[in-house]
Amino acid sequence: MASTSTSAPPDLSLVRPNPCPAPSVPPMQIEIEDIPVDISHEFYISAVKAVKGYWAQATNMNAVDQQQYKDILKAESFVIEQSAMNAPSTLPY
Repeated sequence: MASTSTSAPPDLSLVRPNPCPAPSVPPMQIEIEDIPVDISHEFYISAVKAVKGYWAQATNMNAVDQQQYKDILKAESFVIEQSAMNAPSTLPY
């Protein structure tokens, strides 16, 4: 006698769709070597963190976002102003 076991379909309510607009297209490469400052630079560690942050999120970005991130890195926007390090928030609340 053949088994006619029928199971309920899986609950997909907790599955989030991949937000990447083209999941089959690999993200733009940004490597540690792309960091525009030398390893002795005061904010080199911040730049490495920025690159690693990109690696973690690149598959969720579209091509425009990826290029903007690369431009931000090239512009050394990973540098943290001293005032932000001393007083990160001056909001009244």
